[in-house]
Parts: sequence; C-alpha cells; structure tokens
Amino acid sequence: MNLSRILQSATIPTMVTLTLIGFSPFAAARGGISYRDVASTRHIEELPSEIRSAIARWQSVCGVPLAARHLFAHYLGDKAIGYRLISLHFHELSCVDKAALCTDRGCLHQVYISTDGAYHLAFSANVPEVTLTFLDGTVPAVEIDCEIFSIQCRPRVLRWNGRRFAE
Repeated sequence: MNLSRILQSATIPTMVTLTLIGFSPFAAARGGISYRDVASTRHIEELPSEIRSAIARWQSVCGVPLAARHLFAHYLGDKAIGYRLISLHFHELSCVDKAALCTDRGCLHQVYISTDGAYHLAFSANVPEVTLTFLDGTVPAVEIDCEIFSIQCRPRVLRWNGRRFAE
C-alpha cells in the first residue's frame, strides 16, 4: 500500500496523532524541530547604546566579543505611562569567569529605566532572579524572586519612586 492510499484512508484523529509525534521531543532528538539558545553577539548589539557601553566593561572578564543567550535582556514598557525598562540577567551572558558575575547570593541582575529616551541604571544586585512588572498598572517595579531554600535572599518588591527602586 502506498503513502497516498494510507493518507486517503486515515481519519482526522490519526492525522493529528501523526502530526504531534513529528513535533515531540523525540523528533527534536532525531534532528527534527528544535530550539537551541546559543550565545550570540546579536543579543548584545540589539541593546540601546548606553546599555551596551555600560556592559562593555565585562569584555575583559568574559571575553571578546561579548555574547549572550536570548533571555539575557527582558523588556517592559508602557507608552501610555511613559516608562520603558530593560532587565539584564547576567547568568545568560557567556563568560569565561562566571565567578565574576555570580556569587552564593545569585548572579548579577541590572535594571535600566527610560522615561525620556535615554536609559540609566536604576538597580544592580546579585540576586537569584528579577521580574519586571507594573504595580497597579502604573508604577514600575522589580520583583526579586528567591529560591525556596535560599537563606541569604528575601523575596521583595521594589517600587520606582521617581529616582530609584526602593521598598
């Protein structure tokens, strides 16, 4: 029986099942559809120039050219209230000396904010993870997320007060 006859006699559930098998992790392992988040200079080059300049100091520690994975930069903005934020997650930066970026408290995370087109550093700390958000839909905030068993980290939310993120 040839393939065209099999396809003609196949039911819709059979076709859906065959399609899903093609997108399974096993298909990716066989060279099918896959996603590899490899470090790329593009993720650095896409940042605004003032942020690129600020992180250029890491070249001597991490290697030239600087490269990062896709999740290195997270973006949040709202045109109506006029804030744009970019958080940098340095555990996603390709670096020869990871100890320069990460401690037992977590890896370096920085948040840049813009209201007038230029970005400036508003938060920098070694923490397990940060998430950008708007409180009440209007106030920029940084949520510091801690690992469950982290003794040295306290989960908290820092609100933008017009000059800096504060508790």
